[in-house]
Amino acid sequence: MMIVYKVGGAGESWAFTRNGERGAEYTSEEGAFEAAVLGATNDLRAGDEITIEVRRSDAPRETAGAFRRE
Repeated sequence: MMIVYKVGGAGESWAFTRNGERGAEYTSEEGAFEAAVLGATNDLRAGDEITIEVRRSDAPRETAGAFRRE
């Protein structure tokens, strides 16, 4: 099974989704990323494929889009 984590936000409001389901809110980008990685680690142990996408609020549009695979 493919599991997709997406981390995004701005300022002090960050969160991640796991296959579209929203997780908890975090006050920092790093906090949301670390929570996503922890969840992804458990999914890897279960034998799933993982993708983690981080959308930086301060990244130029062309850089942020470069990591998008659809």
